Amino acid sequence: MRLGMFLSGCCPGGGASNMWTHLLGGSLDLSCMMTCVSTFVSFASVPLWVLTLGPVIMSDADFIIPYEDITITVISLILPCGLGIILQAKFKGCQSQEKGQNDRIKLEYKCLET
Repeated sequence: MRLGMFLSGCCPGGGASNMWTHLLGGSLDLSCMMTCVSTFVSFASVPLWVLTLGPVIMSDADFIIPYEDITITVISLILPCGLGIILQAKFKGCQSQEKGQNDRIKLEYKCLET
């Protein structure tokens, strides 16, 4: 239990914040960029935290750092974001048509919240 709590605190987060940022009209570009940066930084920060403070918390445990899982997470974040940026740049006319529908969906969601 202690190890799971420790690793959860070390790992990057932010995926759900992207959804909330979009629904509430925040800067989605900034939110996605912060998620991307925190995921890249996790390559160094998670092993650093685990190797420095892990033995203090779990003195009798062996730590295996899942580099493969971290790499899959980064790739699964970067590819869709990159594809979205490329499609948005190529098909600028499609944005304005969908904007009204997205606003309607956000309005309905806000009404359901209250």
